[in-house]
Amino acid sequence: MHAVKNNAGKIDPARCPLCHRLNNCAHHNALGSGQGCWCYDPEISFPESLLISIPPEQRSKACVCRDCAVKYQEEYSGKEGGI
Repeated sequence: MHAVKNNAGKIDPARCPLCHRLNNCAHHNALGSGQGCWCYDPEISFPESLLISIPPEQRSKACVCRDCAVKYQEEYSGKEGGI
């Protein structure tokens, strides 16, 4: 998997490093106008096994999107002792 880069050749923090779609992160884009991000939803979790699936060059630089986080939870629920 390759890093998602913007037109300037930098990693695009607005795109999910797993599916490359917009991540709708309120912290890294225009949505951050005082509203909380979707990632604060207590129903969403980000287990270590999901985070290590992010390409190393994008870790802590681009957020996983809600769809990927939910899909991961649905697929791996219970496999890690509950997510």
